[in-house]
Amino acid sequence: MASTIFNGVIRLRKDTEANFNLVADKLILASGELALVVTSKSVRIKVGDGLKKFSELPYIDETLYDDGDTDSAVSS
Repeated sequence: MASTIFNGVIRLRKDTEANFNLVADKLILASGELALVVTSKSVRIKVGDGLKKFSELPYIDETLYDDGDTDSAVSS
């Protein structure tokens, strides 16, 4: 198996939910940048697209699209 070496930067932000909420309407995460949001019960993640404000980005555990079809299963 061939291997490929990538030169890049991994960007992470980590803070409390309260602190992110202070800047949620101004903060724009870079494309692929991860934000680790520490809540009182868990750590949730948002991934930036370089365009949307933090407040507009969904958490990765939220449904991004729901067509209302409960009969079909989504496989990964």
